[in-house]
Amino acid sequence: MAALRWLNPVRRRGTEILTPIPTEIYLEIFDHVRFRLPTTSMYPSVRRDLFSTTLVCHLFRSAVLPLIFEELTLYPLVYPNLFTSHRDGLFCEHLLEGGPMAEMMKLYTKTCALCNWDEVTARFEPGKEAGSGAGLYSKVLNTLSNIHTLSISSIIITKDLLRAMGMLLHLKSLSFEMCLLSEDITEYLENISSLELKSLGLQFRATTKPALLECFICSINYKCLIELSTDNWQFCERMARGPHPLLLEYIKIDGRSNAAILSKLLSKTPVLCRLHIACLPEGSLKLDPGTIPNLKHVVAPVSILNTFVPGRPISIIEVIDEKDAVLQSFDLEILRSSSCPITDMRIPSELYEFQSPFWGQFSYLQVLRLDIFSWVKKTTTSQHALYKKTMSDLLRKRPKQLTLHTLQLEFMSFDAYPIDILNLRTQYTWLTEIVFPQFPALRQCQFDKYFQWFYCAIKLKWEPEVLPATVGTLLDILARKDYKDIDLGGFLARLVANSRNHEHWLNTFRHHQ
Repeated sequence: MAALRWLNPVRRRGTEILTPIPTEIYLEIFDHVRFRLPTTSMYPSVRRDLFSTTLVCHLFRSAVLPLIFEELTLYPLVYPNLFTSHRDGLFCEHLLEGGPMAEMMKLYTKTCALCNWDEVTARFEPGKEAGSGAGLYSKVLNTLSNIHTLSISSIIITKDLLRAMGMLLHLKSLSFEMCLLSEDITEYLENISSLELKSLGLQFRATTKPALLECFICSINYKCLIELSTDNWQFCERMARGPHPLLLEYIKIDGRSNAAILSKLLSKTPVLCRLHIACLPEGSLKLDPGTIPNLKHVVAPVSILNTFVPGRPISIIEVIDEKDAVLQSFDLEILRSSSCPITDMRIPSELYEFQSPFWGQFSYLQVLRLDIFSWVKKTTTSQHALYKKTMSDLLRKRPKQLTLHTLQLEFMSFDAYPIDILNLRTQYTWLTEIVFPQFPALRQCQFDKYFQWFYCAIKLKWEPEVLPATVGTLLDILARKDYKDIDLGGFLARLVANSRNHEHWLNTFRHHQ
């Protein structure tokens, strides 16, 4: 990062000239800020302290203010001993009171996620009735008028919440997950229809009244939608009946799909680039050759890929697992019928193992992700040895491959959840002894959700890096266990120390002020 430059390098307290603060302090703070947990209502002091650092350096201010305020998440913690849902309410009340912090959030907050904390409270406090928190959330949304993205989870959608959404003039992305609809909302649905959304997620609870849900989805303006994720076939059918082509570039269909409605919907999406079908559709899925001519990325069960791939410019394919018999009988030649080379692929290991010759068919492949299914529930030292043998046998079945630059190997448990290989020494051994000799052009490798490995061409060695999305979870795990035996070169120790030093730097800054 370039050195920070001050608009006024002289620090004063009244007429008194103060000693300058070393630039390194700000650089260090900024470096650690990138690896912090998302600043939620559970960490208001972190948000406040970072805000105070921006008052000195205007460049630091312009870089950090959006980072502090852009994303706001209100949700309950899942551990009873850490659960403090009342802080969410207190935090909301502080926003409603106004003041400099509230004004900053109004200006900078663009992404907001709302989750039902009362539901979790009821789980830990038997006998307490679960509510939705929607009333307080509605008031908070009225103060955050610059929101572009809003995610709502496990909340009862009330008329007040709908009114608040209707006031979000910049809202472009809206997602409902496992929500319910209040019965008194029908007169307020125009607040939803006035939104010109570009991204929409629809997933309501099965207990939602069908008539009420139909009224709700009929009020949604879909003409500007570019991205859609839903399990609601009423909404899909409504879009498919429209007289004009849709602007959709991405569709994700969760749950069991209806083949007839899906075919009709896809015939209306000439610019669709990405398609995700979670389950086999009911009925026969047929598409005209000219349908979805711009499809580039498809995620689907292997048995319906022949519907999407032939003749279309698909370069990224992700196969959703099916039974071994289906995988072993699938002809990979179907994937070669794409009108452009496949460069990125995620497949179950069975397809890699049983299909031959694999690399002869996909010589342009640069990114390969293999899901290796294991019937082992937990990881131990002996189980790591079993994983090593499984991986070695799988990869060495094929000759060396000289063009692949990214490989992700994900061990999946019997219940289809990824297994955490939280051991840097083990991962490094696998990488250097098995993977790298087999793929000498490899520059990036991943074994679990916490770490990626990058090959440094200058140092001529592999180095780990923590994935930003899971750094908070990783730090929580390391705080509860002895990690000396799984560390490599002190990487985990430095990670933990740096996360603790963040507070030290903030205290140093306040002392200088």
